[in-house]
Amino acid sequence: MSSVRQKFSLIFTLLSLLAGAFFVTGCKGYGDKTVKLTLKISIADFIRNIASDSADAGLNKALADANKITANRDTAFIPVFAAIYRQQHPGYNLAKLFVKAAQHSISASSTDEEVLSVLSAQATESVKRTFRVLQSRVAASGDENSKTELNAQSGLVKVEMRTTMSASRLLSYLLSTGDLQFFETWTNPDFYPYLSAANDTLTQLLFGTAKPGKQGSKTKKQNDKVSAGDTANLQQYLNNAAKDKYYMGDTVRKSPLFTLLLLMVADSALLPGPVVGYVTINDVPKLAKLLANEAVAAMLPHNIRFVYGPPVSKTDSRLPLYVVKLPGEGDVTINGGSISDAKAGVGFNGKPDIHIRMSVPGTIKWKALTGRNINKYIAIVYDNQVFSCPRVADEISSGNTEISGDFTMESATDLANIFRSGKLLLPVRIIESNINE
Repeated sequence: MSSVRQKFSLIFTLLSLLAGAFFVTGCKGYGDKTVKLTLKISIADFIRNIASDSADAGLNKALADANKITANRDTAFIPVFAAIYRQQHPGYNLAKLFVKAAQHSISASSTDEEVLSVLSAQATESVKRTFRVLQSRVAASGDENSKTELNAQSGLVKVEMRTTMSASRLLSYLLSTGDLQFFETWTNPDFYPYLSAANDTLTQLLFGTAKPGKQGSKTKKQNDKVSAGDTANLQQYLNNAAKDKYYMGDTVRKSPLFTLLLLMVADSALLPGPVVGYVTINDVPKLAKLLANEAVAAMLPHNIRFVYGPPVSKTDSRLPLYVVKLPGEGDVTINGGSISDAKAGVGFNGKPDIHIRMSVPGTIKWKALTGRNINKYIAIVYDNQVFSCPRVADEISSGNTEISGDFTMESATDLANIFRSGKLLLPVRIIESNINE
């Protein structure tokens, strides 16, 4: 009897200790970290975005100088920018930098004070909208005692929170742009003739061994606008490309484009699907250089954008290349603003996915987009990377959709929270972080 009591007493003591340990640590959460962050919302990007010429050298020098002065300080940005620009361009009216058709609040006759008043008001609104997205993300990843503070004039943000996220995961989650877009795509067989014509044009330009292609929507006159310097640059970008282990078949001289782009071909037939080829990470800038050449671009449809997917695997650095169709005026456009809710879940294949629900306007657009793309593909692009490109089996009228991809439950949860909170209107960078385990 005494032995039984001792055993019961021991078990009770152990349970009490475990319960006490849970009481002490459980209220914070297992693995919780105390996080203090100082972030900066880029007001310089706002100013550049609304300028009549975002590439203006004087504008960008003044913005860069203002960024240096205010980089890690809680200082109002626009007055500093204005003072620097005036010093560098005495007598120049600021209105000239911002007069354009879409900017109705500033005219050529606006005084500098009126221009600065408009800039301050609009910048403050954009900064606050960006801050609200950050607040939403902090709330979704921290506890109920999370704090966020904003100085809208400087763009400085203070964050205090507790979270179970690792430091790298948290920062990636908070600072991700969250730019989600849905695009119709070209298929490999349909787009190949354009690539072939572009390759023929490159061969002619570089080596004079073939006639320029005939695809595309621009004129022969435009195709001829290539200088000797352009050709020299193209040849430089092709150096040693044929030695890459992934590329087979034609030499650089015969196929300069296809030396960099591994075509989707099997048994001399083009493979179906939305991937038009594979490119190694190191060759991405080389291919971009070729495709940006004016004569080559003339061989391609004008309303397209090249977008890469993630690497094939951890040991294979090739990236799949997709060609998405840019919507024209009046076409259906769907982005993150069309989503009313998103959450992580498990798909039919037993793997993590993201369940999204469209808003009422988004549902109407989604029905139209899927309805006209039955048996075709829709690329889901997140922060300029295709992470899913499903084939549409039928029109989707409910507005409920599952997005599959190479997700873990953590990454699916983070993406769902980002989709729900929306896109960061302005870039955000980290100034200081203090994360205590």
